Amino acid sequence: MIKLPTCSFKLRKEGRGLNPFVFTTILKLLVSMEWVELALCFHTCIHKLGHDSDAFVGTTLIDAYSVCGFVDVAKEVFIQIVERDMVCWTWTGMVACFSENDCFEEALKLFNEMRMEGLLPNNFTFSSVIKACLGLEVVGVGKSVHGCVLKTCYEMDPYVGVSLLDLYTRSGAIDDAREAGIGNADPLPCQQGWSRSKCICFECPHGCVRYMWRHGGFNEFFVDSENKNEVSWNTVIVGYVQLGDGEKAFLLFLGMCEEEVQATEVIYSSVLRASASLAALEPGIQIHTMTIKTMYDGDDAVSNALIDMYAKCGRIKDARMVFDCMSKRDVVSWNSMVSAYSMHGLGIESLKIFENMRKTEIIPNQLTFVGVLSACRNTGSLDQGQSYFTSMREDYGIEPCKEHYTCMVSLLGRLGHLDKAVKIEEIPHEPSVMVWRALLGACVVHNNVKLGKFAAEMQKGGIM
Repeated sequence: MIKLPTCSFKLRKEGRGLNPFVFTTILKLLVSMEWVELALCFHTCIHKLGHDSDAFVGTTLIDAYSVCGFVDVAKEVFIQIVERDMVCWTWTGMVACFSENDCFEEALKLFNEMRMEGLLPNNFTFSSVIKACLGLEVVGVGKSVHGCVLKTCYEMDPYVGVSLLDLYTRSGAIDDAREAGIGNADPLPCQQGWSRSKCICFECPHGCVRYMWRHGGFNEFFVDSENKNEVSWNTVIVGYVQLGDGEKAFLLFLGMCEEEVQATEVIYSSVLRASASLAALEPGIQIHTMTIKTMYDGDDAVSNALIDMYAKCGRIKDARMVFDCMSKRDVVSWNSMVSAYSMHGLGIESLKIFENMRKTEIIPNQLTFVGVLSACRNTGSLDQGQSYFTSMREDYGIEPCKEHYTCMVSLLGRLGHLDKAVKIEEIPHEPSVMVWRALLGACVVHNNVKLGKFAAEMQKGGIM
């Protein structure tokens, strides 16, 4: 296999024909082996021969550039494909490229153009578009896409089903999912040689949740089945963690280990999140040991989950040790450490971490400043808190949300500046219960009965 690129150039040198099938095969090989530069050179060769306008070759090029993160180049390839208006998979490849590289608006725009051209989306198109809806947090648009799915009879497809479940559950719209029909449809038709129970659960992860919602007792049903695999274990464990049922996730994880199924980084990070939510230190330490043995401890998602787990279990030094050992830190890593110190009342250390973060290329987000402002509140650093609050807007273009205002009201109130804290009318949106609660707490500390009664009344009628 490794000699294939060399063979292709030899074929060209000898004057033998290189057809689209050969081009696509070589491109897929180069991408799978992460030979990016060679893939780019090979594209030049394809372009000179005039084959990059071929639908098959062009779609493979789009996929290759998508993996490399070169979205603009992939878009240029897409435009050059002559027959793109006649085949849906080329459009699907470009939609997937946008979606996988977090260009969610472009993905939705291209999907609409695709429909206007009269091309029918397939299951992979829908899966990518639903992911884009989730990325943009536009559940309403996702429901519209779900309507298109129903019209094209792809609602039983495993890829589409899992994507829809992801959209509804992560946006907290489980009831809407049920009303929309997810979880109530009949299971997939059984293939020859399959019992009904095996087909429902393990031919399609969507069928797993469908059966659980419809009949209950899913945990026992899953455990007793004889046809579990890595995909089904992964889907179910992650699903329970996302639904907030860490205990069931743990039990299933133990069952998976007993059946000697190899855990993935997704499962490790999920059960570590479950440990954090339950403040279960001992299981968390055991899972950490397993990640070291399986060499998953260096994975970014696993490391971030370890930081969160140790912090919420009261082991801040261990959380810092994991953080310091990370070879590459993303915004989640920094946020986890900033919040960890703030959570433990170590505001000075939290702000030091934030200042170190500002020296890197990582750009803070809303969650970063929630941790930072919480640290200022814990240390009573009013000037610093106001400075960060201003910087959040002016330097990073982040509009304050209710958590940020809650921190500022709590900070002002703690230091006795109730006159400034009460100016909640300046908040651009309706104050939440958390804001009124923070003001009420400050009134109790400073014995301001009149303002305290007002805050208590507003808290009753406030929004979450």
